[in-house]
Amino acid sequence: MLSSISWQQFLRFIVMALSIYYVLVWILIFKFTLPSLKSFRAFLPATSAARETARHIMEELEPLFVPGLTKKDLLFSLQQHLKKYNSYDEPGFRRYINRFINRESGKKCSCRLSVEDQRVLWITPDEQPGT
Repeated sequence: MLSSISWQQFLRFIVMALSIYYVLVWILIFKFTLPSLKSFRAFLPATSAARETARHIMEELEPLFVPGLTKKDLLFSLQQHLKKYNSYDEPGFRRYINRFINRESGKKCSCRLSVEDQRVLWITPDEQPGT
């Protein structure tokens, strides 16, 4: 039975079997990290123009994070600066800016903004319910 198999066929089988094995191992190892890379990309604005606008906004917002500022005052000043960007609706744009705001407010102002606070940032004071 083994005499009917050539060395070329045997080596081809070994290469195919090893290739399949390593592909399966690679999938098992990296299947947990690939979704995290995709979710990270969801936080980035899609186009280079949106990334450039986001960088400009972050530079504009940087001076607003003053140590000792109350959460209410911080929200109001951020809201005033962000109202001109309310109509800008690039995918990932607001999440990118919100993540920056949350990080900077935690570092410099010692307050974390909730998800609801972040939603309020993008609503102009005129549009807020109950005002």
